[in-house]
Amino acid sequence: MRALVLALLPAVAFTPAASAAGLVLPPALHPIYDLAGGAPPEFGADALLRLAANNKVKDRTTRLVLIEQAFDMASRATQPVKLVGAPGAIADTEAGMRAASYALGLDAVSLQARAIEAMLKLDARQAREMMIEARRPNLAPLTCADALTYDVSPYYEALTGVLSRSFTPKELAKEEHVTFALEFLSRVHAIAEIAPALRMIETAASFTPEQRNLLEVRAGSLMTSVDPDSRSFQAAQSAIGSAMPKQLGAAFAKLQQKMTQGTVCQVLETGKFATVIPATPDVEGTAADPQPLWTSPTAKQMIADARNVRFPGGLISSGLPQTKPVDWEQGFLSILDRLSSWQPEGEEPDAQFYHEKCVLYEGLMDVAPTPEMRRRILEDFLALVTSSNIERDSPEEWFFHIPEMIHRIPSATRAEQAAALDLVSRTGDPALILYATLEKLLPPDFGVDR
Repeated sequence: MRALVLALLPAVAFTPAASAAGLVLPPALHPIYDLAGGAPPEFGADALLRLAANNKVKDRTTRLVLIEQAFDMASRATQPVKLVGAPGAIADTEAGMRAASYALGLDAVSLQARAIEAMLKLDARQAREMMIEARRPNLAPLTCADALTYDVSPYYEALTGVLSRSFTPKELAKEEHVTFALEFLSRVHAIAEIAPALRMIETAASFTPEQRNLLEVRAGSLMTSVDPDSRSFQAAQSAIGSAMPKQLGAAFAKLQQKMTQGTVCQVLETGKFATVIPATPDVEGTAADPQPLWTSPTAKQMIADARNVRFPGGLISSGLPQTKPVDWEQGFLSILDRLSSWQPEGEEPDAQFYHEKCVLYEGLMDVAPTPEMRRRILEDFLALVTSSNIERDSPEEWFFHIPEMIHRIPSATRAEQAAALDLVSRTGDPALILYATLEKLLPPDFGVDR
């Protein structure tokens, strides 16, 4: 069916120029389409979806093509599925930074789910075909060493939309939507899927009470066949309990019992951090290490000096106006110089060092008093970003700090913000050029159909 639909559209494979692809776009928006094809797939897919959602794009066929291209491009995203923080992952750690970056939704599953939900507004049957082709979450069991856990809720939210909106009255009468749901439920194999699958059964608008009961019984029978995974169960247990229908109480008890087999993870509160360790005495395992930031001697000194610059006199929580010391600017420039020349030490992981430097630049941007100082900070920051190899291995983690930095430039100074985006565009990095172009032409949430 999808092949037939695509045959009726212009070429869906990405074409570098919007005009060559036969798309009807306002000329001012052509650069977004043209740049999307040369950017890493997660950024290109996101850009095409933002373009398709903007009310300046009037042509329905053009929107369909953009969504299809974004869906296909999303399948090549580096990160397959979103990961979220669990006990053991807090903000001031490398794991916490990764969790925050994954909230951008640039993983393959989240992007394809977004494309399906966008297609539902234009062609519900086509959205159903896309749901069938969507990348299935491949959720290998976690260990106690994993600081982050899976979040597949976008996948099941897209499925809920398809079940609610893509079946005709004739198809509903034949219970084809129930067959469709049962097919997806038969593939559930991981702990992280149970709660979102149960929410799908509960919230899909197309089910009658009898059909919902049938699906719940099927979900209960699948529950005991999921892979043992104490780490995922520890993170998802509360959500599963909240979504669990009363009639599945016995199945939930069997699931809890199954999760006590093999290595069982537990959380130990050790001062500032929560550590996940194997709880079974006779099973060896590695504790989750969220990799706290600011552990090297230089990092500790840098963050301490940065706090002194941000909060002179230590009046962090008084709420009173702070008078900067006479030598404040000298101290500010001194730490900026040291930050620029700071290099990794010893065994410090690249990602940890990258996040530390980015956080320090962001903090200094918050208090930089003049446009000249802010430009110096941004130039040094972009030099760090463009020299990092994290972009290749973890694009979301690398990109997370870019909008964080740009949005710290005072919103009242539009000329300064425009100059900052020009600096980003001149880095030569395809993802950054695309980001700057989007910020200029399609600021987030501006002119977007909801």
